[in-house]
Amino acid sequence: MTSPSRRRHAHLSGRSRWPLYLSCILLLMACSAPGFAADEPYWVYTVRPGDTIWDLTRKHCTSVRHWQRIQTLNGVDLDREIPPGTRLKFPLALLKHQPAAATVTRLFGSATLFRAGSQTAEPLRPETRLHSGDRLVTGSDSNLTLRFADDSLLLVQSNSEVVMDALSAWGTTGMVDTRVRLKGGRVDT
Repeated sequence: MTSPSRRRHAHLSGRSRWPLYLSCILLLMACSAPGFAADEPYWVYTVRPGDTIWDLTRKHCTSVRHWQRIQTLNGVDLDREIPPGTRLKFPLALLKHQPAAATVTRLFGSATLFRAGSQTAEPLRPETRLHSGDRLVTGSDSNLTLRFADDSLLLVQSNSEVVMDALSAWGTTGMVDTRVRLKGGRVDT
């Protein structure tokens, strides 16, 4: 038999464990939410009249099946009644992502192009489209201008070597991923 003081201690110990149990359950529920990460990068879209989660997901995401995730993430109850001006978050991992070429818009003098994975040099010409992995080398007294998918420009000075590390875009969102590595020489943006 247990004494009354031991029973009270056991009873209080059991009661004091409930907040701990409840905290653990809530933490597990939060961790098992449908694939949301607090630090996940997002694209934010401002709703226009007539927009629906279904149509926006079909237009911008890799699969229309992501509509429920977008709806849940943004706390939208009635898809057809989203007020214009509402800002919706779309995880970048769900957005369509495709290559986005850069173009040589101007060339003064001579420059050489090495296509991705190739050691064969070819002369660079205006209007040449460049892709991820391509490498450019400008000659002395030469320079060229590149236009990227977001209409930004890069001037590559003489005696420079530049590698197109990433040239891509997220669907029709207007967001691009442009990463250029300068291996030698100078560039201006």
